[in-house]
Amino acid sequence: MPTALRSDARNMILKVLVFMKEEKLLQAQIIPFDKLYERITATTGVGKHFVRKLVKEKEDADAAGTKIFIPGKKRLRLRVKIEIDEFDLGVIRRKIHDFYAMKKEIRSNQKLLLVLREEIDFKGSRETLRNILSKIGF
Repeated sequence: MPTALRSDARNMILKVLVFMKEEKLLQAQIIPFDKLYERITATTGVGKHFVRKLVKEKEDADAAGTKIFIPGKKRLRLRVKIEIDEFDLGVIRRKIHDFYAMKKEIRSNQKLLLVLREEIDFKGSRETLRNILSKIGF
């Protein structure tokens, strides 16, 4: 049963194929067999340091009786959208004005976030608050 290969594995196979075809046309080895790492590097297009590191990982995994760690697919994280109604936007606006008028201090997003979490039970992060502030013109 064939397995699906990702594009990097497919490209690697094609590089090996090109290398082998070149050797076939020349009817000789391009790189001697005793220079194993150079041969692997030329065949796969991967650096010699990476090949040595991979061999060491394999030896360590065999000694420990475990598998080699292979990084998985990178997946996009889902962002939770925080819905804020007009009333809460008005409260945020009033709190900003309170900082300047009542408390006579310059607001920071962190200070505002702490106040909003206390007063209206704001669930967002500092970055979410920053986006909301830019949306309402602050």
